[in-house]
Amino acid sequence: MYKRWMAALLTVLLFLCTSACAETAEKRVFLKAETEAFSADEELLTLYVCPLTGADCMFLTDGVHTMLVDSGKRIDFPKVHAMLEQLGITHIDRIFNSHPHSDHIGGVIPLLEAGFSVGEFITVFPHDYTGNAIVQRSTMKTLEAYGIPVRDMKDGEKIPFGNADITLMRHENAKTDNDASAMLMVRFGETSMLLTGDVEYISQWHLIQKNDVKADLMKYPHHAVSRMNPEFLAAVNPEFVFITHGATDTKAAQRQLQNAGIPFCFATRGLITIQSNGSKWIVIQE
Repeated sequence: MYKRWMAALLTVLLFLCTSACAETAEKRVFLKAETEAFSADEELLTLYVCPLTGADCMFLTDGVHTMLVDSGKRIDFPKVHAMLEQLGITHIDRIFNSHPHSDHIGGVIPLLEAGFSVGEFITVFPHDYTGNAIVQRSTMKTLEAYGIPVRDMKDGEKIPFGNADITLMRHENAKTDNDASAMLMVRFGETSMLLTGDVEYISQWHLIQKNDVKADLMKYPHHAVSRMNPEFLAAVNPEFVFITHGATDTKAAQRQLQNAGIPFCFATRGLITIQSNGSKWIVIQE
């Protein structure tokens, strides 16, 4: 009798624990077909991911404020231009650059040459920084020529953006350009998104030692060409991942996400639109 009573008690406790865990792990990320669309009167935060190959360019807006997160390669600018034109954008409040590799900063000069107005440029690297595939100096000279103010930011600082909370995270003592990338943690209401730049294995470990990186969805670091640190992936624990690259060169990353049961999509297959009303995200891909 005692054994049966204990077994019944354990069953009840297990049920209660499972129920509590299920409530804690409330689903927040949905594909378009999985949930109701947002209503017209809701305040939304939207991220558009430009369909580039092995380069980052994302456009963030709340309908009032705008920010370009990286700008792709110079040769990518026609696609970036097309995305901004499709969205009816002629002015950008700020451009945030995660690091000055040509596949993240190369589109800034042609953007200005095409007549787009920009409120400010944010960098985390010295203005005279140079090296392989680095185009920081020429970009800084062009920004100066166009009268665009440059803001230098550090780990832990906030970027004002309406009702969104955006925190810069960076391993300041990183030894490589990619590992010195700045990440953006974007929180809007109860939802969260992590934009990871090109941070690689070592910095991923350092970043989780001092930051809460838990996010509903994330950009796979470094275009998914190098596998994510498993501890970093576990700390972020995303429901959904997008890859700023294609399927061919990202096999190890795909296997990692598949083994973890995390759905993902590739930017190369069409413009990705990710929207939040503060309670849930909806992911749409053209």
